[in-house]
Amino acid sequence: MSSKLSRKHIILAILMVLGVALTSCSKWLHEDQPKNSAIEFDKNQTRCLRNWSNIMDRYLLGASSRAEIADFWNCLDAIVSYFQKHFPGKEGTYSIGNLKKLVERLFLSREIPNSFMERFKDLKLAIFSGNRETFSPEDLQRLHLMLAEFKFGTVKMLPHMKIMNFSATSDAGLDDAINDLKEVTAHWTQRISSIHQRYKLEDLIRFWSELKDLIGIKVFQLDEEKWEELLKIAKLIKSLILGAPGDQILQEDWPLLYQRGADAYIISLLYHYRLKGKSWNAIKSVSSVRDVSELILRGVKESIRRHPNQRISAEEFVELAQFAKNKGWISASQIREASLRSAITNLFRSFFKDTNIKGQKPYLTLNGMVFVEDQLKHWLVTQAALNKVFDGQEKMLRADFFGKWATADNLVTDKEWSSYASRDVSGSINEFGEILRTTPYLTVHENGGQFLFSKEFEIRNTISRESVSHLNWMTRVIALIFHGYGTGRAITEPSFDLFYREFRDLGVDLGLLSAKAHDSGVRAFLEANTFTESANGDKYLSHLESIQELQVLLSGGVGAGRIIDGVSLMCKNRGQKCVFDSDGGLQINLNAVEEYLNTNYEVIFSNLPNMAKEFGFLSTSERRQFFALLLRESQKQFAGSTLTVAQIRYIVGLLHFAESIVLRHDSDLNDIIDAREVGSAFGVFQGFLEQAIWKAKGERIDPQDLFIGFAYFLKHGESIVQNGGIWEKIKTLVYYWDMKNEIKNDKYQLRRWQIVRAMIMFRNFATGH
Repeated sequence: MSSKLSRKHIILAILMVLGVALTSCSKWLHEDQPKNSAIEFDKNQTRCLRNWSNIMDRYLLGASSRAEIADFWNCLDAIVSYFQKHFPGKEGTYSIGNLKKLVERLFLSREIPNSFMERFKDLKLAIFSGNRETFSPEDLQRLHLMLAEFKFGTVKMLPHMKIMNFSATSDAGLDDAINDLKEVTAHWTQRISSIHQRYKLEDLIRFWSELKDLIGIKVFQLDEEKWEELLKIAKLIKSLILGAPGDQILQEDWPLLYQRGADAYIISLLYHYRLKGKSWNAIKSVSSVRDVSELILRGVKESIRRHPNQRISAEEFVELAQFAKNKGWISASQIREASLRSAITNLFRSFFKDTNIKGQKPYLTLNGMVFVEDQLKHWLVTQAALNKVFDGQEKMLRADFFGKWATADNLVTDKEWSSYASRDVSGSINEFGEILRTTPYLTVHENGGQFLFSKEFEIRNTISRESVSHLNWMTRVIALIFHGYGTGRAITEPSFDLFYREFRDLGVDLGLLSAKAHDSGVRAFLEANTFTESANGDKYLSHLESIQELQVLLSGGVGAGRIIDGVSLMCKNRGQKCVFDSDGGLQINLNAVEEYLNTNYEVIFSNLPNMAKEFGFLSTSERRQFFALLLRESQKQFAGSTLTVAQIRYIVGLLHFAESIVLRHDSDLNDIIDAREVGSAFGVFQGFLEQAIWKAKGERIDPQDLFIGFAYFLKHGESIVQNGGIWEKIKTLVYYWDMKNEIKNDKYQLRRWQIVRAMIMFRNFATGH
């Protein structure tokens, strides 16, 4: 059986879910023959059945007129009235057998298969209850009401059929189609309020196919070999819509199917239109693991957003991802067979460990979906490297590593986290070092915030105290960050202080921070300002704020350390000393820094690709002009012939700021070698904020006018450049930053006090205070 899916099959599966009553109605109208063959039907009265296939083909292709569709349903209603008047059975009932004969003799000119009639009777019993062999007068009255609703719905949806059948060339009008479909299904739900028995999806799909063949509908023909795949899709859609797995439709399912049926279409439309133009057929050929995870997760997020209760269960999410795995969209070489379900399930369990309402299954909200999306994407991307190194062994950082430290209920407690984070991991150093060499970075996300372990902290293939310290530190970071996901608690001041001390000690061990770091402004910056300006004076930091604080330190510290080490080595090779140790910390010769920047800009710009590209077009004199301007303007603020570590961190910040200007304006360096933009970056930054706030004429501003210009001062600049997608990352950050303050109208905005807080953070970073 071919593993490729056509979008026709997707539509069929959805039509099965949304069109049950319609199919039963149409089949009913095609299945009976009158007892009295002498009675003749007027041709005008039967034209709708004789032209059924052409009318349906035209409608499904969006080629019908409103009048044609309305006339079709009026015609069907007239036939029901005619049958009701002329063919009553015993005790006021109406025989399904008579209806079969009527349809065979007058409309089909051939016999209806018994197997089809059996499927029809099952469906009739599920919808109308009562006797399997007859319709009651009440059944026919309900049928009149249903036909009226079908007329309303099909006429309402006619303008959207090109979108609904995937023949549209863009997604223009998609929202209108979704809204109209919601209205239509609400009408249907009102009329179909009493479903009595279970009905298997497999029977429903096959019934529809046989009906199409019987009537002669040419649109959306189904190959026999696609049955199994189509059934899987139908079951998946049913599970996503109802939030309950299984292959049967229960009595209580029907109203929800009609109420939520639009979600199934939304998912498939999203696949077709909004994921880089890929059609459903093209999914099979997707080679990027990132694309696959994006495909799955965006569909689920959209489904969550459209559902009335705004949530989806862990089981539903696992089912969708597992379906992609089984279809081969994620190859076995990328994802281990046994680990996908385990990884996703454990991810949910860690997320919900302290938030579940007793007796309820865990559900994921739209906002929480962002966290799961980032985590799953990261896991998918790194899984291939992990598999190469561990070769199937259950060791550190495997996708199911939660299970080792969890109790029988697969939930991770605080105590278990502590055990996990504090264990000696020296036995895995070689393997883990290989991972760090094969992947440029490992990230841990917290609602849009990102903590980056860059190659600056790469582990070598040697077992050393520093390596062990680094690995334990990384697990401590993971434990600290993950701890807040399930509990929703913030990091307290004592907890963060302990974490900072470990962070600082590790930096000293690895040679990334001076042993006098606590005297050079680093500790003062973190400890003096962390719980005042950054936490808005409440003595608590959220996890996101904590990560931001450390990222500021890392970005400036790593960049400054690279320059200082380079200057020191350059001077040492000449027999000179350009880096001096004083009571106030390190002092670096200004002229030596300028020379090093001019001769080693490729190294300095290794994480600033746009700046590196632009510098390649400059002459030697132009490069010197740029760095001279940069240093002199920076040095004016501090005076003297030497620079401190804090001042060099400020220079790194200015370089990041220049990078952001290149990205924002798509300009070359000749446009930004200007004291007003680079040398006086802080002044420009301040004026930029004031101008944005003034334009907003209120207390909230749109960050699109704000964040691109100084993103690198608030997040880890190197990580943004390395990972790409700067605007999306910043937008996510802004969204979660302001979510606590109840965003209005779903617009990303910042409040004035947050702008002030950001300015204070920048000032402290730039000056080392």
